[in-house]
Amino acid sequence: MNEFCTLDLTERELEEDEVIDMCQAVREMKEVSRREGAIIMKKWKCVITFLVLCLMVIACKEPVNAEDSEETIVPGYENGFAFDIEVEADSSSVIQAGKEAVFNVTVKNLTGVKLSPVVREYYSNLGTSDSICNADFMSASGDCVKIYDDAIVQNRCHIEIGPNETVKYQVRGIIPEEWSGRNEIIFSLYCDPNEAEGYNTFCNNYCLIDVMEKETVQELQINEEPISFSGDTEMYFTPLETRAYALCMSADGTELKENGAYPVRITWYRLNDNQDWDKIAERDYYTDGKKDFEAECTQYVQAGVKYKIKIETFSLSDVVFKVNIKKSDLAGIYQDLVYRVDKTESDTYCTIESYEGNATEVVIPGEINGYPVKKIDDRAFEGCTSITKVSISENVESLGNDSFSGCSNLKIFELPSTLQSLGGTNEFSNEPIEQVIFPNGSKYGRFENNAFIMNNKLVKYCGGDQDEYIVPEGVLVIGSGAFGNCKLSSIRIPESVYVIGNGSFGNMDLKDCYIANASCQIGTYQDGTDYSPFKSTEESATRAYDVTVHAPSGGVLEKICKDNNIAFESTGEMNQYTDMKVGQVSILGQYSDGKLYGSLAVDEDGVYSMMAGEKMDYMVCDVPNIYGGSWCGMSSLTDISIVDENGAEVSMYVSGTYNAYIYLEKDHKYSVIWDKTYNYDYKTLNCIYFGKYDYALNTVHITQTYINDMENSQIQVDAGTSVSLRVDAKTDVKNRELTYHWYRYENGEKIELEGTDKTFTIDAVDKSSCYICTVSDGFSSEDTSILYVAVNEDAKTLSEISMELLGGFEVGKSAVFAIRIKNCSMESIGGFVTVDYCGDDKESKEFGQLKDNDGQIVNRDTYVSLQPGEIKSFTWTGVVPDDWSETSQMIVGFDMEDDGKQQIFYCVSVADRHVHSYGDWQTIKEPTYTEKGLRTKTCTGCGDVLSEEIPMLVQPVEVPTVPVEQPTVVQSPDTQPAVSAAAPQIGEVVKQGKDSYQITSTESGDMTVTYTESGNTSAKTVTVPDKVVIAGREYTVTDIANNAFKNNKKVTNIKIGKNVTKIGKNAFKNCKNLKKITITSTKLTKKSIAKNAFKGTNGKLVIKVPKNKKKEYAKFLKEKGNKKIVIK
Repeated sequence: MNEFCTLDLTERELEEDEVIDMCQAVREMKEVSRREGAIIMKKWKCVITFLVLCLMVIACKEPVNAEDSEETIVPGYENGFAFDIEVEADSSSVIQAGKEAVFNVTVKNLTGVKLSPVVREYYSNLGTSDSICNADFMSASGDCVKIYDDAIVQNRCHIEIGPNETVKYQVRGIIPEEWSGRNEIIFSLYCDPNEAEGYNTFCNNYCLIDVMEKETVQELQINEEPISFSGDTEMYFTPLETRAYALCMSADGTELKENGAYPVRITWYRLNDNQDWDKIAERDYYTDGKKDFEAECTQYVQAGVKYKIKIETFSLSDVVFKVNIKKSDLAGIYQDLVYRVDKTESDTYCTIESYEGNATEVVIPGEINGYPVKKIDDRAFEGCTSITKVSISENVESLGNDSFSGCSNLKIFELPSTLQSLGGTNEFSNEPIEQVIFPNGSKYGRFENNAFIMNNKLVKYCGGDQDEYIVPEGVLVIGSGAFGNCKLSSIRIPESVYVIGNGSFGNMDLKDCYIANASCQIGTYQDGTDYSPFKSTEESATRAYDVTVHAPSGGVLEKICKDNNIAFESTGEMNQYTDMKVGQVSILGQYSDGKLYGSLAVDEDGVYSMMAGEKMDYMVCDVPNIYGGSWCGMSSLTDISIVDENGAEVSMYVSGTYNAYIYLEKDHKYSVIWDKTYNYDYKTLNCIYFGKYDYALNTVHITQTYINDMENSQIQVDAGTSVSLRVDAKTDVKNRELTYHWYRYENGEKIELEGTDKTFTIDAVDKSSCYICTVSDGFSSEDTSILYVAVNEDAKTLSEISMELLGGFEVGKSAVFAIRIKNCSMESIGGFVTVDYCGDDKESKEFGQLKDNDGQIVNRDTYVSLQPGEIKSFTWTGVVPDDWSETSQMIVGFDMEDDGKQQIFYCVSVADRHVHSYGDWQTIKEPTYTEKGLRTKTCTGCGDVLSEEIPMLVQPVEVPTVPVEQPTVVQSPDTQPAVSAAAPQIGEVVKQGKDSYQITSTESGDMTVTYTESGNTSAKTVTVPDKVVIAGREYTVTDIANNAFKNNKKVTNIKIGKNVTKIGKNAFKNCKNLKKITITSTKLTKKSIAKNAFKGTNGKLVIKVPKNKKKEYAKFLKEKGNKKIVIK
């Protein structure tokens, strides 16, 4: 056992009594146990247990007041207890093992005489026990400090208390380290019975405490060396100043996992007066691949208050992080408003955390220290009863939950046009707001007919009592408690309202409720809770309501009323179909059987996307991104059928669970039928969305190819042989037939053949040919397969060639093929290996590089010998030509000298790509000695125009040392610069000026490069040119590489040339200050721009595009990492 307080203080002599005996026995027990061991300890425990029981019988009784003594008379103690003791833990004391605790003790002398009792305290560790009788007692020593004169009285010493006097003192001591959980400390007084005859002079009381385990977490100190940790952890911080501090956390990028973003969560807690932890902030930060991780979590804190910081690393538990804390200027107090600065990948803004003032009128600024104020935190103004008017400035976008809860005198609310969302579901329902003002107008809110409406939801009725009220048109939802304590006898609700929240009219004696929408949803009594909007006259489970609902019959509203004892009176029949519009979310009316009906017509033939489900975003008609998080219950689209006016079911392709695509034609009227069971969820809207889909869908799949009923894609036969070709395919589109088209590719031409069946027969093969089968479902997709039939020129086959693609195959990118050549004869053979490709220009071309298994280059003139049956393997690597299309082929040959040439055709399909064919340069402006000229050339295929400056003319230079007179040569503006250096190779990265480029094609007339990096890291304006001259040769800039501008914090303006057709992954990632991009290219597509190309860019980024491409580009640019991009 351990002592509660351990101080070396001299003790005065005490009289012999049971308590002294017990304490002495305890000490002896401890000494003996140390010397003799556990066996003797058990014997002493028995002795102590007996003494304790005796003591409890005699003295361990609750102290009572003198006036209650008649009910607690014990023989010899006719007057009851001599003392009254009250004990409590000091509110400023932390009850934690290993730390000092302070207890306040109040003692009252209940006698009329002066007493000199002995001050004592014991402790007992209860654990799970509910009774102190089973607990071990132990003596403790320490200081008892009398508060009224600060006189120190040592423990177990006498103090003097006058007649009926009250004395207060404190007991201090260190909580034993092994303590935890529920514990109990006993405080007692004892004096000589002769001092107070007729009184019980042994009195005690106890204090129950919950002890925190000994502190094992580390305490953060300002500007100390970072603390390393891995996994989840907690740390404490007790600030010395009231100000902002930043928790700085970092990790080495080499330790972070590749790909994807992983969360790290930092949560701040504050220790309250009840020694409980209140959560005050929670923020998430994300890692990014192997990049070094850095995060600063700033918090405004109070001096002397203890804070706990919890860090959760989730999937990164094996990563070593470092953390320290420092002072920060990114939080503080401004006009009595506590604020902090929050940073995201694309924005930096202020959040108002709390209000420290007591003014009647509060203005929340739109900017603090140059940062826009965009958010008011949860409960920021909670309980601010002095406020009567709040004016929120422009920039603020959202209010947190219960931001103004308990503002019992708030009457005028002035809101900005930028405010997009309020906090909880019944925000402001209890505040006495009389007027809401939008001085600059608002897209999201309005104040109409005494109704505060936000996001099409009637948040609060601010008018007084009246006989009847009419809800404004356009309201979709009436919020919970919206009508507070006002008194109405009748209310009229327009057809636009689909949801009425619980308790909306719960405090009024409403008699008549006129609802124009038969599909309007209201809550019901469920599982002991009444979610109805009406006041119930019966509190039993069979609730009754003294109100009549007047609405059209046939809808779900009628069913709800009749199922829940609500009087219903029909005002007509429900209109079955809801008119829907392409490009917006529509709310469908629901019949009593649960089905929903809609009608739809389109302006053009094509594929349309469809999504359906329950939505809690009540601005459904204006949501720019319909795939937002407000869809709370997606529906299986197999429950939806669409038929035309003749009853024919429309073809539908369901992708995954919640996305479908349908083919619709103009001049038709379609009916949408959604078979949905009503689930009594009055908080959601049943919504459906249709939008034009202009992208290809991969719905057709060729599953197998056959030649002569054998699974194969190529065959070698003798001339005159009959060959049967077959393709098996399937489509994911419901109610759609497949069509087949056959072609023969010969001498660079694609010749259509007669035949639309899956099988095509060649009666007598006369020469080697490549056959193409294209399968389509007439929806938006097709698939192509290529089958090769080779005719033997000689009866014997000396060699076999096979070829296989390794990895990806993309125009302009490097591709790798594995090639094998086998000697099929019984003799040694030899020859030369060639690899070419045949594109749309019908000419075979050599490209790429061939290497053997030893890594040695194999050229066209490298002789390769094979022994009988021997197989040799090769690897071919090259950049896929820009003109590659579905008819292009790889051609691998093995020329065996006098024995002829064996070759195969290997076909790999990619999307067709337009290749410019430019005419000759035309001089627009001649250069002079003082001004540059200008020349252009035009593509004969698409009309694209290239422009180029002509350098100024150079003055001739005299060379006097040369005796022969030399003619002055002036370079013609049409003269191409001379080749000044060796041409770079494909894949080589070269610098031109300060920028870097990678060579992607060196073909004459079509030389291209990829822009890889801007070398001038301090430049604010950067141009990706149309063309660039490298080593005297002109190259077209077609691509922007992955990570080309990544993490460039200086650039603010980028111009992209008109020849760029592709933008790589993370090309502009984290360009925080990039404000403008000008795209002059008209050749970009959704697929040619990588998904995260603009991730982490400035939230106010403006992208200027060609006018004729604005509508098309706007559809996909915002999907590439920054949804806040403005397209102009």
